[in-house]
Amino acid sequence: MKLTFYCLLLCLWYSNTNAQLYNYNSKGKNRVPLAYEKIVLSTSELENTQAFPAFLLSAIPAAIGVGTSFAKTALDKKALSYASSYSGTLTSKELCFFDGAFNPFSLNITRNTFEKKDSLPKESAIIVLETVADGALYRFKLKQLVLNASKARVRKESEKTGKTIDLNIEIQVSVVYRDSWKLDSISPKEKIPRYSLKSTILGTSAITVTGIEPGSPYILESDNDNALYSDWFQKIPQPSLNSELTTILENKHEKNECWTTIKVTVKEANPYGVKATTIAEFFSGSQESLTDLLKSFVPPQKE
Repeated sequence: MKLTFYCLLLCLWYSNTNAQLYNYNSKGKNRVPLAYEKIVLSTSELENTQAFPAFLLSAIPAAIGVGTSFAKTALDKKALSYASSYSGTLTSKELCFFDGAFNPFSLNITRNTFEKKDSLPKESAIIVLETVADGALYRFKLKQLVLNASKARVRKESEKTGKTIDLNIEIQVSVVYRDSWKLDSISPKEKIPRYSLKSTILGTSAITVTGIEPGSPYILESDNDNALYSDWFQKIPQPSLNSELTTILENKHEKNECWTTIKVTVKEANPYGVKATTIAEFFSGSQESLTDLLKSFVPPQKE
C-alpha cells in the first residue's frame, strides 16, 4: 500500500503540466487557483563611480523558467502543501566574472502568476539581490523582498496561527570562459589567436529569511546595518595576455568572454505546518534529492 502511494506521488511530481497551482496570503483561507506561473530573472546596473559597459544601461533579457510545484493537486490537502518551490535561470554572455573586470550588478527575481491562460501576470514575489565585491571574491546581498502571495499554504485550516512563511533563496553561478590564449602562425605575416574553453561552478549559496507575512502591505528591504548575505563566490582568474596577443585581439575586436548561467531556487515553508527539522532538510536539499524528502511531508497512510 505504501509503495503504491509513493509511486503515485512520483507520478504527480513529474506531471507538473496537469498540476493545480495556488496563491496564498496571510489570511490563510484565501486560496487563489492559478493557471500557471513564470519565474523571470533579469539584471540591472548598480550605482557606481566606475564606468559601465553599454549592456548594463538597461535590463538584460533573461531566460524564463516555468516553476515546478512540489505540492500537486491530489496532495494539496496534505502536509506537503505547506512547502513548495520554484526556480528560474538566466543565461547571459554579458556578465563578466573575471577578476579585475567585474562590474557589480543587481539580480532581479520575479514570480509572475496567471489566474487564467490569457490573464495579465501578477507579481506574487519580487526578490532583488545585489552583488558586493571584495578583491577576488563577491557575494549577494538581499536588497528587497516583496511577498504579495506565497506558493506554500500559509496555515492549517483548523488553526489560527501560522500566518508567516520562511524562505530560502539558493543561488548557483556557473560559467564557461575563454582561457589559455596563444598565437598560431598560419603564414609568416599572419597569426591567429587560439584559446581553450573552461567551465566551472563559481559557487552555490543561499540566503534564508524567516517570518515573512504574505500579502502584507510592507516591503522588507535590508540595509547595510542589518543586511542578509550569501556566502562568498570566487571570481575567475584573468588569463595572461602578452602585448602582441592583446594588440591582435584589439584589432580583431575580440576579447575574453564568459558565458554565464545563474540559477535561483526559492523554497517556501510554513513553520507551523512543517517541522523545523524537515524545513532545514528541505532548504538544504538539492533538487535531485527532493524526491525522497517529499515523502517525509506526507503523513503515514493506513494500510
